This record gives sequence, structure tokens and C-alpha cells, in this order.
Amino acid sequence: MSARVLVIEDNPANMELVRYILDKFGYQVDAAFDGESGVRLAQASPPGLVICDIQLPGIDGFEVVRQLKALPHMRPVPVLAVTAYAMVGDRERVLAAGFDGYITKPIDPQYFVQQVASVLGAATPNAAPSLGTSVATLGQRLPAMRAQALVLDDSIVNLDLLRSLLEPPMASRCRRPPPSARPWRCWTSTRRT
Repeated sequence: MSARVLVIEDNPANMELVRYILDKFGYQVDAAFDGESGVRLAQASPPGLVICDIQLPGIDGFEVVRQLKALPHMRPVPVLAVTAYAMVGDRERVLAAGFDGYITKPIDPQYFVQQVASVLGAATPNAAPSLGTSVATLGQRLPAMRAQALVLDDSIVNLDLLRSLLEPPMASRCRRPPPSARPWRCWTSTRRT
């Protein structure tokens, strides 16, 4: 069974990103959009890890960690701060407040998952493919796929670049955009690799 992670984050875009990353790596995610809700969720059902923003409506992340660490059943549960605070001394201040780890925004997905796994003391539940790709991998032949792309751009330079990336070399099926498509310069391509 994978670890359950409570994420306390008021920004919907950040919450969506963190939930998506954790979900893809096999973690179960509970979400709270403010500090009070996060503390209530942790009290009702202690998670394996809490990930908390610092700047929250109502009580801030510092108060959240203080309240969580005051609960006997929550003392052993690690709490990670995920914050935009990245000035000199911020890390030390966050850790001194009771957080067990510190990750700055914007979030690097690969580093983020490594930190979560490290704090939980285990490998990621589902080892998803590496987010980095080596040059050797790029040169390998991939399985045949068929895809269709619609590219809209007003720059012929961009269109030529995308065409060179998306179409196989020496493609005989290449369709130039019709003159009527200008000035928007549309082009579609079906590629089989």
C-alpha cells in the first residue's frame, strides 16, 4: 500500500501540479486549501507525510506545523515546507519552526518526488520513467506510432522548425500550407515513425 500524503496549498495551480506528480508516482493524496482544514484532516486521519505551503489564508504554514507537532499522533509524521521563500536564511527559519524538509517553488518534479521518497524513507511506490532523457535514448528507434498534429503559428521559421521535428526525414507526404492559410500559416501532418 502506498503512503498517503496530505497536501496543504491554497494556490489551485500549485495544488494541481503537486497532486498530479504524487498521483503519477503512486502516492495517495488528500488535499486542503487552507491551514485550518489541513490540521482538521491530519487530526481525523494521520497521513504518512504532510506537504505544506507557508503562505496560507487563515493560519499560515508556521502555525500549521506548530499545531500538528503539538498532537502526539502527529509528532512522528514528517512535514515538508513547499514555499516560494528562497532568500538567505529562509531555509533555516523554516526548519527551525519544526518543518522536516524544505522545497522551493517552482517545483522541479523529479527533485520533488526524490525528496518525498527520501523523507518517507522509501523508494517511490511506482518508479515512473525518468523525467530526464539521455542523448543515447534519443537516438534509439522508438516503436511505430501514428499521430496527427495541427500547428498554428504566424512565423514561417517556427513552422519549419516544428515540421523538421515532427516529420520523418525526406517525407514525401509533406503538405505545404495552402496560400489561403496565410497570414496564419496553418499546416497539418500525419506522421508514422
